[in-house]
Amino acid sequence: MGRHDSPRLLAFVGAHAVPGVEAWDGTVWTSSLHLPHGPGVLQVSAADRGYDVRLRLSDPADEPVAVARLVRLLDLDRDVAAAEAHLGADPVLAPLVARRPGLRVPAELDAFETLVRTIIGQQISVSGARTVTARLVRAAGTALPPALQLYPDVTHTFPLARTVAALDPDGEALAMPRARARAVVAAGWAFADREPGGGAPSRAELLALPGIGPWTADYLDLRVRRDPDVLMVTDLAVRRALEALGVRGSAQVAAVGETWRPFRSTALMHLWAEYLHL
Repeated sequence: MGRHDSPRLLAFVGAHAVPGVEAWDGTVWTSSLHLPHGPGVLQVSAADRGYDVRLRLSDPADEPVAVARLVRLLDLDRDVAAAEAHLGADPVLAPLVARRPGLRVPAELDAFETLVRTIIGQQISVSGARTVTARLVRAAGTALPPALQLYPDVTHTFPLARTVAALDPDGEALAMPRARARAVVAAGWAFADREPGGGAPSRAELLALPGIGPWTADYLDLRVRRDPDVLMVTDLAVRRALEALGVRGSAQVAAVGETWRPFRSTALMHLWAEYLHL
């Protein structure tokens, strides 16, 4: 596994926690999840050599699936040594890599949920996106069974794709700009025939959906497809972090980013962490 900055990875995931399906208290991240035999709830906290994990499942048969998804989310199956050696020799990123050894790229527990949350989060703050998404969860999510309602802020599983596909874009559950609501419904249709926890449509298929552009497709490449070489040069946080490091203007950003190949996803996480003061 190599070095792993577990506190910062959890802080990144926790900063985006949506009430109803997730909770983050600064130490422990709790989340519901869809599994083949029923819902589950997991709790993760940082430990000296990685993570402490607790799983509560509807059916013990789902434990291997839950663990596999958690391994993906926490980026436990990859080593960042090569990326750190390359990026640590770069004059722009060297101080960031030195400050955060073992910083990883988090994946996801569910591709559909990640896509919907990404669409909702376009052009609004993280706190605003959490509020809007929580409203969708309350309106269209599925309540956890009593045996799994152990944590006050984790009460539902995220809405299923087929449920979202049937929503009215003008309805209360999708109280957001209409174009964004239509994109959320279109995402539901794109995933309606896929199992919860399954993979995403291709990049080309995503870009063909209304309201989904390169930024969203890049984010799915980063989190769902786990592409190790994604750099979202138009992202506001990336631009702000680079400006603070003396890199300004589209041409300079693009030129500097080229030198980070093929590890630009790790570079991206270091820039986000710098911007967010993680």
